[in-house]
Amino acid sequence: MKRTLSTFGPGTAEVPTFKEAGVSARLSHAPGDPDSVYRLYIEREGCSVELCPSKGLSVRDTTLSERQIFWDAPLPNLPDPLDINLAGDMLINDNPMPGSTWVAYFAAHVEMLGLKNWGMACKSDETELLCLHGNASMIPIKELTVELSNGGAVIQGSFFIRDANGCWPPSGLPPLFKVTKRIELLPGRDSLLLTDTIKNVSDKALFPDWGYHVQLRPEPGCRFTIPSESALPRGGSRLPDDYQLWHEAPNPPKREERGFIHKGIRYVARFPDGSPGCETLLTYPDGSGIRCLLPPSPYLMSWFSCGGADDDEFLWPDGSKWLHRNWDGVGPEIGASSLDHDGNTDPGVTVEELKPGESTVLNILIEPFFKKIDIGANV
Repeated sequence: MKRTLSTFGPGTAEVPTFKEAGVSARLSHAPGDPDSVYRLYIEREGCSVELCPSKGLSVRDTTLSERQIFWDAPLPNLPDPLDINLAGDMLINDNPMPGSTWVAYFAAHVEMLGLKNWGMACKSDETELLCLHGNASMIPIKELTVELSNGGAVIQGSFFIRDANGCWPPSGLPPLFKVTKRIELLPGRDSLLLTDTIKNVSDKALFPDWGYHVQLRPEPGCRFTIPSESALPRGGSRLPDDYQLWHEAPNPPKREERGFIHKGIRYVARFPDGSPGCETLLTYPDGSGIRCLLPPSPYLMSWFSCGGADDDEFLWPDGSKWLHRNWDGVGPEIGASSLDHDGNTDPGVTVEELKPGESTVLNILIEPFFKKIDIGANV
């Protein structure tokens, strides 16, 4: 069964559950979301996947083999994509930070970032503001195809990156990139496969500055491992002995964030299409965990965060708070360039410019496991 759904804009409405071969799909409005925003739910026995068409088809709450895969996002509700100002100011530790309001819309668990800039907010050579993490996770997909067959599901949609500075809303300029997103709940396997195709639709060569957050569900004592030759804390300093471990916030409500940049990464695992990947593992104290297979990327950071609920780390310019949940998460953050624009990337992996009409394909596969796996990380 294959259906095309309108997911944003005039004529959008809830779609009652439809089923095929033990898997179902429905488009629904969640309480507290803007009236124009709908979520897509895919369900089968032991599995459920929540997708956000209004947020670049980002992935939200997901259960695989009856296991919760991702964190509880800082924001329970989704933003209105027509009421987002990525170029606005936020106060971060009392310091005004132009172009950093992306954090106030952090409401999903797997988000594609970029494509003009995926890293920290900065000024380009032309002094234009490049907003934090770009706008790829803020653009609504207005139409999706949903195919249910053999107990699996394939969801696909696309959007354009149009603006020149990576902010949102778009400036009305001609499109730079077309992003086609394909998300699969694999048949016969409790696995989620994300495939993103980035195509240069402009008339000049462009660098696709993509990135991804993958925020997995932590618990005290869990260990996140990456098969790499070396790891160093973001910003330098000595590598702590517990750099692979997640723990609860030591001084609540203060948020603690740690990041460790990995190099010499082994890409020996394989995606279903045969392309190479890096096998990262989040292992819980009982030996079970979550496997996250990543595409080759110049920048790979293991990310640990905890605490933050009702703290004053992030404030709107008027001093009001927006974060009322702990920022408890662990997982990988990857990108085509360095997060801090300091060139601190793995020299063994490069991303090239795309000529007009050229495309690049990126895969991410996520699945649970229930017995201890050793990927033999060297660090």
